[in-house]
Amino acid sequence: MKAQMTVKTTLSFTDRHHHFLSEKVGQGVFATQSAAVAAALEQMMGSVAQIP
Repeated sequence: MKAQMTVKTTLSFTDRHHHFLSEKVGQGVFATQSAAVAAALEQMMGSVAQIP
């Protein structure tokens, strides 16, 4: 079994990000802004997991 490394990251949100997430929630794409952030983190973690 291959040892897993911890990947540290920092999230930074601007007003533009907040506006984008608010629009997506308003369109019904995500139930909440937190759900949108969680989906983005899951996608990012999936991308990192594929790196050899």
